[in-house]
Amino acid sequence: VSYDRHLIQRSTHYGKQYDEPKNIDEAIMIMEQIDIKDAPVLALALAVENNGIWSEDKHFERQSRIKIYKTKDVLNFLDGDSL
Repeated sequence: VSYDRHLIQRSTHYGKQYDEPKNIDEAIMIMEQIDIKDAPVLALALAVENNGIWSEDKHFERQSRIKIYKTKDVLNFLDGDSL
């Protein structure tokens, strides 16, 4: 866990530095028994208003905090169906 936390404590993207997401502790608690490497993605999803995560990663299906959309769901939405 400390390794993953270190990776996201300070990240730089296109020259802009970001601090650790406030929701990382919650994300770690949710994902620690599933796949701790997915905690940073979940933390970012928890940090912003959103409708879910688009992912084919089956680990996310084992949590219930954030809605997960598969590619087929997104394709259906682009065809006019609701999410």
